This record gives sequence, C-alpha cells and structure tokens, in this order.
Amino acid sequence: MKKQAAKKVNSDSTHQNQKVNGERSTVLLVEDDSVSAFLMEELLQNFHYNKYKIDYNHVINGHEAIDFCKNNKVDLVLMDIKLGDSNGIDITRKIKKTKPHLAIVAQSAYCSDDIKKQAYEVGCDDYLTKPISLKEFETILDKYL
Repeated sequence: MKKQAAKKVNSDSTHQNQKVNGERSTVLLVEDDSVSAFLMEELLQNFHYNKYKIDYNHVINGHEAIDFCKNNKVDLVLMDIKLGDSNGIDITRKIKKTKPHLAIVAQSAYCSDDIKKQAYEVGCDDYLTKPISLKEFETILDKYL
C-alpha cells in the first residue's frame, strides 16, 4: 500500500460538543485499509455534523500513530488491530507508555476473545468489532469525547 501523510479534516459546525467549554475534539484514526478508513471517516463526518465538533486525522501505520500522539493533542484514538507494518496491540502499548490517560479504542474484524483480552491488557479502553454499527460508534463517542 502506498504511504500517505497524515490526513487532517477540519469542519466547522454550529452544533455544540459535549465538552463543557465547547472545544473541538481530536480523533486519530489508525487504519491501513482504505475501504475501512473511508467508512470510519464517513461515521466521523456524520457525528461531526450531527452532534460533535470533531477534527480527525488519519494515519496508515504504527510509526505515524506514535509520532502523531507524541506531538499533538489527541482526545481519542481509533486503533486498528491488524496493520501492515505492525499491530495495534504493540502500538497501543507504546502510546500508553507516554500517554496513559489517552482513550484508545481497538477496532477490528478479528474479534476473538484472546485478541480482545490482549487489547485490554495493553491499555485499550474499549473494543469495536467491524462492521461497526452506528449505535456502537455513538456510544464510544459519547463515552470518550
């Protein structure tokens, strides 16, 4: 897969975020599959316009995810478990070492109990199974934004 730079999307909205002071929330999508990324971005856009003020960034590998979290304010990471260059379990472990309170939600089509257990053990705060339903996604955004 061709390497891409972090993609940033900013959209203005008159809807109020759940944050008390009305700040925008920053979501990092870590996803190397272009179809899955497109679907997640559509979900984020839907909730941006309807409920939240969300800026989101998309990176396609673990190295970019670690760098982005290290150098930027992030409110929520949506972490794919299976990445081309690494896996979301290892990347989550590395991010949580420097940002232990950062909310990271694992997302994967591979939903075995063992993988879920590993995700929680390294610090994932929640787990979404693909395909992700609108209701589950909204619950995650309500919880962490």
